[in-house]
Amino acid sequence: TGPLSGTKKSKDRVTILLIFNATGLTKLPPLFIHKFKISRKMIGYDKSKLPVNY
Repeated sequence: TGPLSGTKKSKDRVTILLIFNATGLTKLPPLFIHKFKISRKMIGYDKSKLPVNY
């Protein structure tokens, strides 16, 4: 398979942090970090309903 004309490789990157203490008793919701405040792919989603902190 070779490169296709007219297409580019996606440069979207995200970081997800999982936070908990050593005993596992204290856990925080996953933290989702993206390059932009509002990603084009996230338009239309209610971020308050996601199971992560955005």
